[in-house]
Amino acid sequence: MKATLLKVGDARILDPMPAEEDAFQIAAHTPPDDTKLRIAFLDSQWLRAQASGQLAVQALEGRLLITSPADQVTRFLLTYGGDDRAYGKPVVLTKHP
Repeated sequence: MKATLLKVGDARILDPMPAEEDAFQIAAHTPPDDTKLRIAFLDSQWLRAQASGQLAVQALEGRLLITSPADQVTRFLLTYGGDDRAYGKPVVLTKHP
């Protein structure tokens, strides 16, 4: 596994991914918090529209594959990743003592 930690406004997004590349691997984006874990897919029609207009993308088998360099994707996530419209409905897991 490898991971990148991004700060988007007040949110911290931890992006763990397998070390091996897979174009359609689903990354988990989670805020590091002591008591709650909010899980939401960084995927929405709104975010796809933003990505299609600002990043190099390819439609492949009904999915959108981002082919832009990592630094452009990081800037994109810093700009749009903190917007509530970027996510599907979150699931919140709470740690019980």
